[in-house]
Amino acid sequence: TIERVLQHVTAAGGDEAAGLAGIDDQVLGDIRVFRHAVPERINATIARRREEHPTLHKIATDMAVQDKDLRWVYDLYTSRLNQAGLDYAVFGHAGNNHFHVNILPRDDRELTAAKAIYAEFATAVVARGGCVSAEHGIGRIKKHFLPVQYDASTLETMRAAKRCFDPGWRLNPGVLIDPS
Repeated sequence: TIERVLQHVTAAGGDEAAGLAGIDDQVLGDIRVFRHAVPERINATIARRREEHPTLHKIATDMAVQDKDLRWVYDLYTSRLNQAGLDYAVFGHAGNNHFHVNILPRDDRELTAAKAIYAEFATAVVARGGCVSAEHGIGRIKKHFLPVQYDASTLETMRAAKRCFDPGWRLNPGVLIDPS
């Protein structure tokens, strides 16, 4: 019931008045508007910055942790990004133990720093039993994180399966794994 949920929110230090819960159609509508406004604002910010620095893009994470590590990973993200002085937004799926961290560099130096910090996050998350991709998959952009999560033998097994089913490496070339 909603009363139990509110008890848990209060016990965790949350404030009922400061959050949104989809109890009625009006609030559900508000949540949808907010949910879509966050990435739109992020993308608009990067678009403005790209006018001055055309190579800029956001750095977006999609890692998951175990239940016990959700607070730890949030604290890791925010403390490290604050320490680096980077602009960022954290949002996502606390119920699924993964946040989307969008790092919004202001220039090429910050873009380089953001990529390095993302790599730090991946190493730390995997060391705690988490994974480098929770919802959006690996693809081309994050395939360099596979060796953070999987050893060489496992990666070779993946390549062997790919060779078996796609000996010409024609399907999705450059996505997920490469021939060697």
